[in-house]
Amino acid sequence: MQAPLTDAELRAAWERLRMTGDFDESMRHRAVRRAVESAARALQTREHVRRLRSYDAKRRAANDFND
Repeated sequence: MQAPLTDAELRAAWERLRMTGDFDESMRHRAVRRAVESAARALQTREHVRRLRSYDAKRRAANDFND
């Protein structure tokens, strides 16, 4: 099971998704909170994969593939 997201992470996802309305009021609704949590986790996963797949020519030339 994954660690719960902090309010700061949820608020960042809310802003990144360009949601409108009052964040604090919306987080009181379970369905909205779960949807924003799911989106936040998806955004974090995409960012993690993007970082792993970034191409570093110097590391590749040195055969340094340890991550």
